[in-house]
Amino acid sequence: MTESLQSRRDDPSQSLTDEDLSRLAAVLTERTGIVFNEQKLRNFRRKLAPYLEDMAPSARPGLVERIENSGDELQQVINLLTIGESYFFRNKPHFTALEERILLDLIKQNMTRRRLNIWCAGCSTGEEPYSLAILIKERFPHLANWEVDIFATDINTSFLDRARRGIYTRWSFRNVEPQIISSYFVKEEVNRYRLKTEMIGDVHFDTLNLSNPLFMERLDRAPFDLIICRNVLIYFSYEAANRLIEVFKDLIVPDGFLIVGHAESFPALRDLEAIYAHATYFYRRLSGPRQKLHSIHPIHTLSIPGIGVQDVERISSVLARRDPSIPPPSTMDPATVATDDDDLDNALEAARDHTDMGNLTQASALLDELLDGPGNLDHRVHFLRALVADQEDRIADALASLKQVIFLNKVFALGHYYHAIICEREGDLATAARYLRN
Repeated sequence: MTESLQSRRDDPSQSLTDEDLSRLAAVLTERTGIVFNEQKLRNFRRKLAPYLEDMAPSARPGLVERIENSGDELQQVINLLTIGESYFFRNKPHFTALEERILLDLIKQNMTRRRLNIWCAGCSTGEEPYSLAILIKERFPHLANWEVDIFATDINTSFLDRARRGIYTRWSFRNVEPQIISSYFVKEEVNRYRLKTEMIGDVHFDTLNLSNPLFMERLDRAPFDLIICRNVLIYFSYEAANRLIEVFKDLIVPDGFLIVGHAESFPALRDLEAIYAHATYFYRRLSGPRQKLHSIHPIHTLSIPGIGVQDVERISSVLARRDPSIPPPSTMDPATVATDDDDLDNALEAARDHTDMGNLTQASALLDELLDGPGNLDHRVHFLRALVADQEDRIADALASLKQVIFLNKVFALGHYYHAIICEREGDLATAARYLRN
C-alpha cells in the first residue's frame, strides 16, 4: 500500500464523499448566506478532519443529515469553516476617516441627546469594535459623559467567545503604535496581551446571522448612527450582499454613516451619499425622504478601492465582455484556460467575475495561468492582479503589478490613478501626488 493511499485511509475526512461535501456546502449557503466555491470545497476536508477525528467512525456518514436537523451541530461546523482574519486598526484610512470626519459629524448631530449608537456587523474576534472603542477613548475623551453603545455581532460563536475574553497575540497588532498597546493592554506572556477590563465592557457582543431575514427583529438597538460591515459581503452571493445593503440603509438614522470594505461596491449604495476622504470611501444616508436614483436590477460593478460605485456593467477599456458560450467562472478550471489571443478576453472576464464575487483564490489561479502565456504582455491582466492583491492586503504585490501595468501601457489612466490611491492610503503622499499628476 502506498504512503499516500494509507494517509487517505487514515484521514477521517475521507469518510465524506464529494456528494456529501456538496450537500454540506448547499446547507451552509442556505443557512449562512456564504457562497462556497470549488477551492473552499477542497478545503472542507482539511478543516473538518479534527472535528471528524473526535467522532465515532459509525457516526461520520450521517453528519450532513444531522447538520440539517441540529442547530448545535450546524453551529459547530460554522465555527470551523467561517473565516476570522482581523487585526487592530485594520485599513487605517477607515479609522482616519472615523477620527477626522465621521465621528466629528456624528458628535455635532447628537449634542442634544448625547448618545452614539454603533453596530459592527461581522466583528470576527473583536479587533474591529475594540479598535473603535480605543479610538473614541483616545481621541474623544469628552464622550466619557455620553452614552456610547458599540454593538458587535458575528455568526461564529467561537470568535465571539474569544472577543469577550479580550486576549490577543502580537499578530493582532500589526502597525499598531506601542503607546496604544501599553495604554490599553496588559502583557501576560511573551506573545499574549489582555485588553484592560474597562475596555472589554465598552463593547457588547451577540450572535447574529446576517442571512436570516428575521435578524432585524433582534436588533432592538436600531436605528444606528454608524454601521461598519467590512470584508463581510465578499463572502455572500452578489444578490444577497446587495439586499443586505438595502437592509443596512433602513437601519441607519438620517445623516448616519455606513462603512463597507474598500473593495465592496454594490448598486444599493447608490441611494447613499458617497464621500471620498482620507484615501477611502464611506457612505451617508441623507436626511429627508430617500429617493431611488436608479431602478435597475443589480449589476456587477468594477470594485476599485478609492473609485467607488460605478454606474456601468463593464468598462471596456479594462475588460472585454465574455463570450456567452464560455462556461461561467465557477466551472472554469484554471488548467483548461487557453492562452491564445482569441480566448484571452474570455478567460480574463472569468477571472474578473471571480474577483467581483470574492472568489479571490480562483481569480488568482486563472490570472496566474494567463501570466504564464500571452497574458503576461497584457496590461489588463496585471491590473486585475493588482486588484486581487490589494483585496488580500498584499500591498507590495499590488504596487508591483501596477508598475507592470504602466510599463506595458503608459496611457492607461486607471493604472496611474489606482497606484496613487494605494500610496495615499499607505501614507506615501509624495508618490501618490506624482502618480496623480501622471
